[in-house]
Amino acid sequence: MRSALVYTDSIENTASYKEIALNMAGELREKLELGKNSCGILFCDTDFLPGDFVETISAQFDFPIVGGTAMATFTTNGYHNYSAQLLVMTGDDCTFSTAITEDINSENYRQEITQAFNAAKEGLHSEDGKCLFVLSTFDASQTADFAPFLSDLSGGLPVFGGLVSDYMEFDKYRLIYNGAAFSQRAILIMVGGNVRPIYSLFNKQSVVGKMLPVTKSDGHMIQEVNGKTFFQYFQDIGFDKNALEQVAGFYIIRARYKDEQGRTYQVNRAVEKIDPVTGWAHCFAPVPVGTDIAYVAVTRKDIEHTCAQGISHLIDQIKVNQTDDYKYSTVFAASCTFRHIILAHSHTSEGDIIRNFLPEGLELTGFYTFGEFAPIKFADGGEKSRLLNCTIAFFAM
Repeated sequence: MRSALVYTDSIENTASYKEIALNMAGELREKLELGKNSCGILFCDTDFLPGDFVETISAQFDFPIVGGTAMATFTTNGYHNYSAQLLVMTGDDCTFSTAITEDINSENYRQEITQAFNAAKEGLHSEDGKCLFVLSTFDASQTADFAPFLSDLSGGLPVFGGLVSDYMEFDKYRLIYNGAAFSQRAILIMVGGNVRPIYSLFNKQSVVGKMLPVTKSDGHMIQEVNGKTFFQYFQDIGFDKNALEQVAGFYIIRARYKDEQGRTYQVNRAVEKIDPVTGWAHCFAPVPVGTDIAYVAVTRKDIEHTCAQGISHLIDQIKVNQTDDYKYSTVFAASCTFRHIILAHSHTSEGDIIRNFLPEGLELTGFYTFGEFAPIKFADGGEKSRLLNCTIAFFAM
């Protein structure tokens, strides 16, 4: 497999979005000789949707182009904002099959995901699937269940991807599928043939105080921790009441779950807001009763350090797994929008680190997401993909 990436950083001095699309398509044709099978992954700013950019660039090629909007993106050259980028994977010894669900709700999501998975699998034409990419929207119900459900459905394939994003408006993000945009669906890309997927993910794991049990919750809402409201729990670990009322969101907690087999695993969860009246906290993913949690203090240096850990660990794996007859060509990155917020005026840091670590010969595409899909390992050696928060994840083929 081989790949090439094209992007635009400026839209102000261009006559039209259509012109941008045609220029990017032309540049890609010059950079990449297409094999028998190809697939494109497109990320763009929400400003690119009202025009004819998405439709035009998809019409230039006879293979699937899928993706979505993003608060900001990564390429081989670092961090990008207000931009669009297209990465195309191609080869004679690998296959790509894409599928999209209908609109998802809490009642039909497993049925829709199953139908899309079966369609993607059928599209490989008897090739064995090696990995799954999943893109979804924040208001597509039950997103926390997508990755583990697909892990089981596929017989343990690694699932990578995330929730498309916007500038924290939570109503402008869209999925992109072959020239059209959608707001409540999920996209699957199954890759088969001669590919060797590897991954790496890092986040800050040290906690403030003891891990305490959630004693009352309702879906994404944590109501009580160890018998006290979430607001009271945060005061007990040292937060000032007035400060909490003024800055009511964007906190990170460490959550220790048990899976259906009784195995424990820990992931970060983002707290979108704390209601000082009810004392409840709204998270980006469900935190059921019995989950142990603790506050995690995350700084800019933590973000930069874990980014460097993640990309360097991936490169070490590439060196181990690469052989004379198989060369890695493509890297995907997904970082949480909360990490972007914490970086503040240093928002280019992760892109700068990625650019400086990435060796020649690799193309990289990635985005800031409302939730990352990636495999996590258990103590017994098993693994299953999960929805993560405040994590940076890398995937290479």
